[in-house]
Amino acid sequence: MSGVPGFVSLYCSFQDPRSLYFVMTYAANGDLLPYINKVGSFDMDCTRFYAAELVIALEEMHKRGVIHRDLKPENILLDEKMHSLIADFGSAKIITAQDTNAVAPVRPPPEDRVAPTSRSFRRNSFVGTAQYVSPEVLKGQPATKAVDLWALGCIVYQMVSGLPPFRAGSEYLIFQKILKQDLTFPDGFDVAAKDLVEKLLVLDPNARLGADNPDDRYDSIRDHVFFNGINWCNLREQTPPQIYPYLPGRSLESETLK
Repeated sequence: MSGVPGFVSLYCSFQDPRSLYFVMTYAANGDLLPYINKVGSFDMDCTRFYAAELVIALEEMHKRGVIHRDLKPENILLDEKMHSLIADFGSAKIITAQDTNAVAPVRPPPEDRVAPTSRSFRRNSFVGTAQYVSPEVLKGQPATKAVDLWALGCIVYQMVSGLPPFRAGSEYLIFQKILKQDLTFPDGFDVAAKDLVEKLLVLDPNARLGADNPDDRYDSIRDHVFFNGINWCNLREQTPPQIYPYLPGRSLESETLK
C-alpha cells in the first residue's frame, strides 16, 4: 500500500551490523486512540469524517487484494493535517487471484492458537486486538474482507462512545461477548451511527453491510444515512473537523467490567 493516499508509505530501508532501519511516513499527530481517550468520544461530524476516510481506505486495500485484519485506533495514524493514515500491515493477508473475497483460513501459530470455548488459552493471544477481532476469526473460519468491515463497526462505536463495543475483564470473556454478539449501546448514542454499527457488527460475515458490494466499492456503506453530507469525491483534500466530545467521557479504568 506504499504510495497510496491514506496509508503509511515505506520509502527505503537500510541496515548496519546491529540493526535494520525503515524510513516511513512521519505521522506528526500520532495515532487516533489518544484523541479518543482525551476527549472521551468524538462528535458526529468528526466521527463521520474519520469513518468515511476509513471506508475509502478499505476500498483501496480490498481492490488491491489486501485484507488488513488488525484495524484498530492504534493503527490509524494522523498526519500533520489530521488526515488518517492506515499503518501496521504485520497481520495483513493478500487475496489470491482465484478468490477475490477470501484467503486461506486464519490459523494462528501453534504457540498462539486459542480455543474461544476453553479457559486454557494463552494469555497473550490477540494482544491489543481482542476487542476488534471478528467472530469468524475466533472460529477459525476463512477470513474475507468482511473482517475489516467488522473492525470498522468497532471503531465507529468507539469513536462515538469512547470505548470498544466488546469489553470484559479477560480476553476469554471478550471473545465470548463477540461470539454471542453481546452488544449494548450507551444512552445518547447517535441513532444513525447505531444503525450503521448494528449493520456492520453482524455475526454472519456475508450479511455485513458492504460484504456483497461488487468491485470492492462500498456503495451500501457510502449510501448509509450516517454519511449524509459527506463529499466522497475529494475527502482527503478537505480540512478535517475539529475534534470535540460527544458523549460524556469514559475510560476502561473507570468502567466496571463484568
